[in-house]
Amino acid sequence: KKSNVDSKPGLQTLFAMMPRSTLFNLFGIKLSFVATRSGLTRWEEHAPPPSVNDPTYDEEASFDPENPREPHFSQVNNEATDEVWYKRAVDYHYNNPESFVFSVPFDIGDKRPTVVTATHAIMKGSGNRKAPAAVV
Repeated sequence: KKSNVDSKPGLQTLFAMMPRSTLFNLFGIKLSFVATRSGLTRWEEHAPPPSVNDPTYDEEASFDPENPREPHFSQVNNEATDEVWYKRAVDYHYNNPESFVFSVPFDIGDKRPTVVTATHAIMKGSGNRKAPAAVV
């Protein structure tokens, strides 16, 4: 028997009806990725790149030689299965298969905004035997 709570639309229904771009913007998601067990990593950008046609764009002001920009995700995370976030997501999956592992830089201090990496392992198998297929 379904409970009264199950029959009412909730956040899951609301999020399912929203366009992906709205959800990514709402939660501050800038990039999504998948890293496979074979070592293949693919990502998708969700933040629009700065446009030179934007009246607020200032190339000189946007680059500080004393504080260079952070390298792109693809340059820093190019080892797929050897990355710490990949290993942690797979390891923790055995404790809680529905879990996400959040990684925050140690040297963050009071730097804002902060880039947080959330990962989830996808396993393939049958019964008690399973192996990592990918991490998203």
